[in-house]
Amino acid sequence: TDEDEKKLRNSGKKNKERRFYSSMITYVKGDITESGADVIVNLVNCEGKVDKLSHAVFSKYPQAKKWYADICSNPTVNPSKVHPSPLLGKITYDYIPDLRVGEDTEDMVLIANCFIKEAADDFINAKALGLCFSQLKQSVGKSSMAIPAAGAWAAEKILKDCDIAIYSKRRNALYNY
Repeated sequence: TDEDEKKLRNSGKKNKERRFYSSMITYVKGDITESGADVIVNLVNCEGKVDKLSHAVFSKYPQAKKWYADICSNPTVNPSKVHPSPLLGKITYDYIPDLRVGEDTEDMVLIANCFIKEAADDFINAKALGLCFSQLKQSVGKSSMAIPAAGAWAAEKILKDCDIAIYSKRRNALYNY
């Protein structure tokens, strides 16, 4: 409700996870890797370079970073000098042990690497983001998903019927959408 949302905004408590609800979409101030969602959506570029969108996930799950770099450097999957990259608008899925539970666990987290930018310093390709989110809805639509705030505008349109949480480490980023 509006009153609950106002209380959260004015609570003044730092480092607390703040949630704002809009139908099936939850807005969370916090670390996406601590979400507990079935699927962590990772927004990546086609160059294989870690940028600010993918840093949190790759720093927590180095195995996912290695697989991502391998895909981007594979010439049969991502030939150089081909623009747009064949990876743009595609998703790769990586099952990784859930480190929140412990390394000796069978609990897994699914990381969905959505290729939404040609290069690390490019802007987000809206068409590629839309394609990725449409694929996500078809493949894992019934699962809970954690999405970075940079993808909020597309998630609100395409994934509005899914159980998603939009994450930002900064409070201000949640109010821009």
